[in-house]
Amino acid sequence: MQEQNYSHKGWLSFLNQLSRNTGLSIFLLFLCINLSFGQHAISDTEKLASLSKLYGFLKYYHPEVAQGKFDWDQQVLDQIPKVLNASNKKDLSSIYLNWIEQLGLVEKCKKCKTKDSYFDKNFDLSWTQDPKLFTTELSSRLKYIENNRFQGEHFYASSDPLGRIIVTNEPFYKDLEYPKEEYRLLGLFKYWNIIEYFYPYKYLTDQSWDSVLLEMLPKIRKAGSTEIYQAAIKELVAKLDDSHAWIMFSNQKYKYLPFKISHIENKAVVSGFYNDSLAKLTPLKLGDVVLKIDHTSVQKELDKNLKYVAGSNKAAKTRLTYLNIFKTSEDQLNLTVNRAGRIESYDLKTYNFDDFKISNNPSAIKSKSI
Repeated sequence: MQEQNYSHKGWLSFLNQLSRNTGLSIFLLFLCINLSFGQHAISDTEKLASLSKLYGFLKYYHPEVAQGKFDWDQQVLDQIPKVLNASNKKDLSSIYLNWIEQLGLVEKCKKCKTKDSYFDKNFDLSWTQDPKLFTTELSSRLKYIENNRFQGEHFYASSDPLGRIIVTNEPFYKDLEYPKEEYRLLGLFKYWNIIEYFYPYKYLTDQSWDSVLLEMLPKIRKAGSTEIYQAAIKELVAKLDDSHAWIMFSNQKYKYLPFKISHIENKAVVSGFYNDSLAKLTPLKLGDVVLKIDHTSVQKELDKNLKYVAGSNKAAKTRLTYLNIFKTSEDQLNLTVNRAGRIESYDLKTYNFDDFKISNNPSAIKSKSI
């Protein structure tokens, strides 16, 4: 078949002729046009991700916003339904341009340009120039704001004498154990951008922070209960791969078993005791392999909970996950253990962690044969 080139006008004429000859519906005709010109369909997740990024960018860069002149949370809440209703990048960009226009003028910055060299592995604003999501006009506007960003005392962030970032002037919301969808999204936007702009080790995490946003958006939106929502937040925090990152949703006091569990040869092994006196009251011995906790496989519990626990490496994640799955609000736990090939089951008393009086114990032995 002879290859033919069609201009836009010629292409439409060709499709019209094809429609008359084959009886194609107008709907299929327009579908064919869209497919032919390779238009990028924007998903709801992509729209919300772009809103999250713009929310943070304007919050920390736009002079009027950075000075705290707007109720910025309400501003983004107002934009969510508009953004979700956008049918293409032109609509989406128009929404953003109108929003930015209402924020006021951005004057030329006289001290933003610098020849200083900065560490640039941890931060990237190239998303502002994404032609799949933004029109040229919007990208140009965002670039202008970046080049003339706010330089004064920031309303939403400051630093202490050691240079550590302090998040400031964030509203406190009461009774939002399980918030409505728009507030769940607002919480995600806030946290994601704090990490995006201020977390120094972001470039070292296993998963890129951009992909974390795309992954967690539908999970946060679809969280159908308090339990599912809180699990999603735990998973989000764990994405930092930082043992210092954790979150609690209640002040409930838990109880613990008096011994330590280590991950040895892919097994949960009793490797030490928190208190020598309490150790004499438990039938477990060093080297016992714990198979089940309350008749549930320890390995299954480990696999299920590992993604909700932050740690700088797999060993740290596993150790901290064991702490979580071996704590309880009950007065006892049932453990099934393997002791030198013999399977035993024990009902074991649990204790408040303060009962272990760890500070009164002798110095820990650096190594010991078990």
